[in-house]
Amino acid sequence: SFDGPVDGLTAGSDSSVFKVGGLGVPATWSGTDGDATRTLTYTIQAGQNGQAVIDEAALKAALVAGLKDNAGNAFAHTGDIAAIDVPPLPLIDTTSPGVPTLLEQGSNDLADGRMNAAEAASTVLRVNLPTTGAQAAQSGDRVALLLDGVAFVVPRTLTETHLQNGHIDFTISASDLGNDGAKTLTAVLTDKAGNASPASAALSFTLDTAAPAAPLLEELGSTDIANGWMNAAEAQSTTFRVNLPQAGSEAALGDTVGFVLWFNFLAGFAYGAAGLGLWRGEHWGLWLATALALGT
Repeated sequence: SFDGPVDGLTAGSDSSVFKVGGLGVPATWSGTDGDATRTLTYTIQAGQNGQAVIDEAALKAALVAGLKDNAGNAFAHTGDIAAIDVPPLPLIDTTSPGVPTLLEQGSNDLADGRMNAAEAASTVLRVNLPTTGAQAAQSGDRVALLLDGVAFVVPRTLTETHLQNGHIDFTISASDLGNDGAKTLTAVLTDKAGNASPASAALSFTLDTAAPAAPLLEELGSTDIANGWMNAAEAQSTTFRVNLPQAGSEAALGDTVGFVLWFNFLAGFAYGAAGLGLWRGEHWGLWLATALALGT
């Protein structure tokens, strides 16, 4: 602003007044002849980094060369231009951080591409930070984990300790991941200027916390165990069929079917006790063995 109307500097460019990182950057004049104000606009360009300042000497030279009053007298100014650095211009940073790396830490829950209920109780994810070059992570940068492209846990701010370690860890659980289904996790690093890195390579898996419904086990093609016993001939070969659940949480391709053989503890104890009684010649041993043989 001037103390009276001026003419000139209503258009055109200047690369000497604004400097970023010590280098002049292009700016554009605007205004109207006969007004008492002029505007010099600098637009930040990609790749420009450093402290932005106004070169007062260059500004005075531009004003003297470009302005006149209504009578045609050249602009003249002595002393400093008031409040030229109030408030200070910002530090320009247009370089995004490097790409982080996202890995599972301390477990291999996701090695099979699936996460079950037990695994989902707690899983540690490690974000390895870029540590070299102009795109290295800095103290104060923020790290966010994204679930299907959306941040889903509170971003964390890097400290000097994280930089020294070269990584930062997040602990997640099933409640963080939402409903069962396909999931894609990535990490993004954002610097203090707000520049975001490209997303890390994805960790993709299927969250499956629902156990299958109970199957139905039956003897197939014989009645060997219909009486609750299996003799030597029957034990040579018996086929069992596992009928898979067809409702609720159904069986899926890749599920595993296994047999669990339960030993009747009480029966085993009884047979053992009978054997001990017979060996010692005790009458109760004979009674117990007889009862077992009769199926009582």
